[in-house]
Amino acid sequence: MNIAILGTGYVGLVSGTCFAELGANVTCVDIDQKKIESLEKEIISIYGPGFDDMALRNHRAGRLSFGADLSSVLNDVIDSLTMGFYQVGISILDFLSREMDILIISASFSLNFLGAYTLCKQIVFRLYSLLNPIINKTLTPTLALLQDDIQMLKNKYFRVLEFISIINLPLYFLICLCAKEILIILYRYDYAEFSYILIFSALIYGVQSLGNPVGSLIVATGRTDLGFNWTISRIVITFIVLYLSSHFYTCLFLPSLLVLNIFNTFSSWYMIYRKLKNITYIVFWKSVYKPIFIGGSILLPLMLVKNSVNFYVSILLKVSIFIITYILLHSIFNKRHFVMFYNKVKSIAFFNKKIK
Repeated sequence: MNIAILGTGYVGLVSGTCFAELGANVTCVDIDQKKIESLEKEIISIYGPGFDDMALRNHRAGRLSFGADLSSVLNDVIDSLTMGFYQVGISILDFLSREMDILIISASFSLNFLGAYTLCKQIVFRLYSLLNPIINKTLTPTLALLQDDIQMLKNKYFRVLEFISIINLPLYFLICLCAKEILIILYRYDYAEFSYILIFSALIYGVQSLGNPVGSLIVATGRTDLGFNWTISRIVITFIVLYLSSHFYTCLFLPSLLVLNIFNTFSSWYMIYRKLKNITYIVFWKSVYKPIFIGGSILLPLMLVKNSVNFYVSILLKVSIFIITYILLHSIFNKRHFVMFYNKVKSIAFFNKKIK
């Protein structure tokens, strides 16, 4: 890690020395040329028990340096500043993109539809916002360590994407399966008729969850500019599609939103994956198609079955059948990843047990 500190007084020099002691490469900059010359000659003007030895030790090791030219330091960190600018821009644009559907619905459809859509979206978004930050926080530093080995980075990223799809997608499928029951439990029977909105919302965020790890990839490789450009294009396309579909019935608006998110996987490949690591679109879908196929093949028959038992018993039966069948089919058709996942969970459980 490279750190630049302005000033070589009690705050700047002491902070710089401490950061250098922790292993960072620190450059302390000061406009007082005489002070810089004294420090270069290893004359420390600040007193503190053991501070002289610490400062000199890090200076001689090359981790602590001094200079009077701020421009030379800025040139070293300009790439980091630019990457941070793009990250802030992506965060702002993501918020705009996330709320664009609400803005268009409020201007084009009834208040009843707006209220139902907002509630359904919040239900699914809570799951989405719970899982994805955890993934990003753990994935970004892991990928950053592998950025010099392109092949290793590809393998690691798509292995993680496979595990994410295996774990994430069933949760969204379960929301689809129990959409009506979830709305009844949370908001009573008044909102049961809007279960189709919750189903589409779950499918939309399920697709979005497949593309979310790309944020960790662009940060780890320092190419946030690609993510910024893709976000801008995504907002423009989203606005055009939603604006046009809003002139028709609500039954067209939701499918358009789902198709749009599926298309965004192609645009993210074209603007990010392809340029970043020369990854083909087929490779992306190969890593996620099995959970989609397995989960979808279980979901559709269960959704067609009419409830003939108690309300809560029905939920328990559907969820149990889905989970058991999903695990069983994965153990048959996706055996390699299923075994890897099982061993990982087993090792974590053994480690926790050992700690206790």
